[in-house]
Order: sequence, then structure tokens, then C-alpha cells
Amino acid sequence: MRRLWVAAATICALAVPGAVAQARLIDDGTPTCQRIAVAAGDFDGSVRDVSATADLAKSLTPDVALIAGDIAYPDGSLAELKAQFGASGWPDVAPLIPVPGNHDYRTADGADYYSFFKVPTYYARDIGCGWRVYALNSEESQAEQGRWVTEDLAANPDANVIALWHRPRWSSGKHGDNANVQPFVDAFAGRAEM
Repeated sequence: MRRLWVAAATICALAVPGAVAQARLIDDGTPTCQRIAVAAGDFDGSVRDVSATADLAKSLTPDVALIAGDIAYPDGSLAELKAQFGASGWPDVAPLIPVPGNHDYRTADGADYYSFFKVPTYYARDIGCGWRVYALNSEESQAEQGRWVTEDLAANPDANVIALWHRPRWSSGKHGDNANVQPFVDAFAGRAEM
């Protein structure tokens, strides 16, 4: 049975650095099983600004925080991660599901990002109520990850799917469209609720 996601509140557009968006994930439309997810990325601001978005996110009492890359500027170094993201309050918002962005890969193959977050290059996490989050890496081979997603979706046919990666496939922003992530889009065709 397919579940629904309902946007409970959108705080501000994700195009704003460090902005927070919220969605209420509901099982079959009943209030007995739901999860609150917040999402943010591109933390290109002062620690004060990033802390303000963390405070806002925490006030929503989320079950999970989706972190969409470019977590520390300008180079994603371990010192920047600790001083900016680590000191911002985001690590205390909710369990984190991070993905790296291009700034996080300015250290050798994102080594400092992986040291800080201790996550695989790409992975999936079940967050309850039948929801599964796919955390993908738009800085690495998309074709390999697309194949892995296809296999994992087949092994989890009833899961409701959230897909998360840093670089957008289509964008009216200054960086424009990114055809390199098309394998992600293809892998989730007809399956991703968010």
C-alpha cells in the first residue's frame, strides 16, 4: 500500500543557503504512524545564521534531518566542519542523513566529510512508518549508484522513498541543469515520493 507525504509547513525555499524545509510523512493517511523530516543544505553563511536554521529545525521536533551537501565552506575541511556545522546545533536537531556536496569534496575525495560524518559513500536508511531514505553522492559515479538503487528498490518493493543528493538535475539557478545525475532520476522513476 502506498503512503503519502504531506508538506506540513515549508519554512523557506531550499535555494536560500542553510534554509529549512519540513514535510510530515504519514502512513496511509492515518495519524498513528508519521515522521517529521526537515531538510537543509548549502550552509554558506555565518555560524550565527546556520545556528538560527538549526534552532528553527529543532523547534519542529523532527524525527530525521536530511542534510543536502555543501556543509562547510569554502573547502569542507575537518576544521571547517567542526567550527561551522559542528558548532551550529545541527548535530543535535535529529538523527542526520547527510550527503556530500562539491565543497565537501575539496579535501581529497571528501576525506574530511567522511571522517566527520562516518557514513558510506552512498547508503539507504529506514526511518520508520515504511519510509526509506536513499542518500546518494552526486560527486561520485552516478551510474554505479543508479544500479545499486535499482537493486535495492527491488529488494524493498513496499518502501516509500525519499531520494537525497546534492546537485539538482534541473535548476534555474546560476549553476544550471546537471545531466550527470540523470541515472539517479532514472533509477527512481515511478518510485520516489520525495
